[in-house]
Amino acid sequence: MPGRVAVLKILQLPRPGKHSIFDFQWSLSLAVAASWDVAVRSHRRSITASNRFAQGGCGVLARRTIRTKLIIVLGLMIAVIVLLASSAFWGLQRYRGLADAISLQADEIAYTNRLSRSAESIRDIGHRLRHLHGENEGSPLLEHRRENETYLFEFALREFERLLTSFKRRTEPARSEKLLFIAPQKRLESVEAMSAQLTKVWDIYARPAIQRDEASLSTLRQELDVLAAETEELTTLMHSGMAAFSSNVRGEYRTWIIVTWISLAASIVIFVVLAGLFHSFVVKPFRTLIGGSRLVAAGQFDHHIDLGTGDELSELAGVVNAMTRRFRDTCVVLEQERADLDRQVRDRTREVVQREQLASVGFLAAGVAHEINNPLASIAWSAEALESRLYDVIHCDEALRTLAADQATVLGQNLRRIQ
Repeated sequence: MPGRVAVLKILQLPRPGKHSIFDFQWSLSLAVAASWDVAVRSHRRSITASNRFAQGGCGVLARRTIRTKLIIVLGLMIAVIVLLASSAFWGLQRYRGLADAISLQADEIAYTNRLSRSAESIRDIGHRLRHLHGENEGSPLLEHRRENETYLFEFALREFERLLTSFKRRTEPARSEKLLFIAPQKRLESVEAMSAQLTKVWDIYARPAIQRDEASLSTLRQELDVLAAETEELTTLMHSGMAAFSSNVRGEYRTWIIVTWISLAASIVIFVVLAGLFHSFVVKPFRTLIGGSRLVAAGQFDHHIDLGTGDELSELAGVVNAMTRRFRDTCVVLEQERADLDRQVRDRTREVVQREQLASVGFLAAGVAHEINNPLASIAWSAEALESRLYDVIHCDEALRTLAADQATVLGQNLRRIQ
């Protein structure tokens, strides 16, 4: 029974006398009914507020089906996973590229150092050949030293040429993207310059009078110095490129940190949105449905559950509302039947009371009649006895008669009346 109806029912009851146990029970029942009515009203207001929030906060999306909502939630989860996974894979890819670049550049640094050492060796051998050319001829040891130095010079030139060719293959356009220390164009220009300088050295060395011509040896020395300077310049470019590469990696590291924090913030925002959508689409409608069902189970058949959504839960709420409406109609019919039965009981009770009252009056009349008949019978019997005695007095001899005839007649009439 609703709290307000209970209060009205209690107020309609006759209040007992004050300072009695029934008066205390009446007051306690009234307080309990009023408290229940206040609690029900507050619960209704909370449910109505939640419904309004669900309707206004979710908008059109809240009226979608559960399948659509699940697809949206799944899409957001996939977006979070893809965002985090792409961030992780991008970091791993950059790490792999950095490792490959460092490995490649370490190899090229080794080639550059070997070219520099080979150029220094060629220049030293050329200087020794020039000094041997200035010494006195005719010594067998001097010829052997010249032949040995000539062989070493040719071997050093071929080794430098092999290293330069191998290093030149590493500057091809297909691999230029991985060359991070030096720009590919500068690297190619430096390699071409060293190759041209090596060609000049070979041209000078190929002359027949190299060991006898002082001018040729001086020219060869100058060209060897230029070749050593070219390799030294390549080494300097490589070291400056290493410093620039380190700065670039540091900048990429900062960019990667910023991208990571942005990805993390975006993932947190998406997760918060996902949690809010889950709370609005699933938790709140279920809470409203359960609260309304509890009110209906408590007897609040006039309560209407409104989820504000167009999904299956809203359909379920509509079914519950229809069931509650049928319960209310059934309760109205039962209430009417109960009122009719109460009226019939009151009528039958009144009739029984009347019959009981009539029976009591009959018993009372019978008792009174019995109590009256007993002395009346005695009086009638005494009157009859007196009448018989009076008859004897009236019809006796005149000498024995003690009453006058008219008095005896009056006495006889009175006795017959008494009978």
